[in-house]
Amino acid sequence: MSKYILINGQSPDLAQAEIWSVYHKHAKNIDFRDNFTILEIDLEPEAIQARLGGTIKVAEYLTSFDDLGQIDPQWWAENLNLNKDHKANFGFSLYNSNSKKYLQIKKIALSVKKELKSQGFKARLVTSQDLDMSSVVVKTNHLLGNELLIIHDAGKYTIALTQAVQDFEDYADRDMNRPGRDDRSGMLPPKVAKMMINLLDNNKKNILLDPFCGSGTILQEAVLLGYKKLYGTDNSPQAISDSQKNIVWFRKQYEHNFEIKFLQVNAKELTRYIKKTEVECIVSEPFMGPAAEIIRKNDLDYFYTLSQDLTDLYAKAFQEFAKVLPTGARIIFVFPIFNVKDKKIDSLDIRRIEKSGFKNICLPIKYKATKNGQIVYQRPGQKVARQITIWEKV
Repeated sequence: MSKYILINGQSPDLAQAEIWSVYHKHAKNIDFRDNFTILEIDLEPEAIQARLGGTIKVAEYLTSFDDLGQIDPQWWAENLNLNKDHKANFGFSLYNSNSKKYLQIKKIALSVKKELKSQGFKARLVTSQDLDMSSVVVKTNHLLGNELLIIHDAGKYTIALTQAVQDFEDYADRDMNRPGRDDRSGMLPPKVAKMMINLLDNNKKNILLDPFCGSGTILQEAVLLGYKKLYGTDNSPQAISDSQKNIVWFRKQYEHNFEIKFLQVNAKELTRYIKKTEVECIVSEPFMGPAAEIIRKNDLDYFYTLSQDLTDLYAKAFQEFAKVLPTGARIIFVFPIFNVKDKKIDSLDIRRIEKSGFKNICLPIKYKATKNGQIVYQRPGQKVARQITIWEKV
């Protein structure tokens, strides 16, 4: 059983909810901290990193120190994954601390460099402008196995060695290089789509439906996670066209066998085209209003009206979801929260959704939540926050 440190990305709440959903049945221990997770599990670090969308680094736990002065240069050098036939690149990242401590560690790192040179290595210390190095810096400088993570937490310093980092190039390719993109309707990042699917807590890879499929981001990430049969529906002919073009592109990039069917249909009329209990799970970011208008408008009345219209749309859609899902099936669904003039305008009416035959699932972990106890994903400065909810058919 290996002990890992998982560095969570810009939305630790969602990243940790994802970790819990994927691994709580299999891990010996999961310990959530503010921006990282301690995971004890019998898996390779590369497999963990590939499965998760919200984790940016997976590191092997080494030890913990009360003081940075306990980091011995010789001990540091001995723990690096070095090859005498190549130049020895190494570095470190400091989390939850300050520049003064960073300079203290850098002095120790320079002593490590001297130690390595005395052993015949052509050593190079890689540093960053920030206290912690990004996945890009780690990968491009070949620091896997050679980046020491130093995390200040609860009065101690947790020490780990990075073994895997997020594949930023692959995510960027799926996000930016697809032929069908519609900036006007808003776009879901592939990493967030992946995290949402992982919240299903489902290893059976059942038939998945996205009833607001847009450009097909969720469907593509579901295929990469092992789903073999998928439905994508949307009321917009442009969305269906984009999704179809993107799937053709996707098949050329990735060798996966899967069946997918696209239908142009309003989410409030799903049962006209999909049989009762034919679908086994739903993951979707729905239409959240016209993106261009939302960016331009700053009128409270506009957003209160929009929120009410969306609330009605989602409630009616859930009535259809109840007909196409079997008992026990789960839904991962985004409800927008509009941030306007220091007010948060919510579109989630839990009681209306529950009346359709669903219970709201809140995960048994601590995270910053809205008044509804849900997970919120929001980039700094964004006008629209994503309230990510979990539902189960009763």
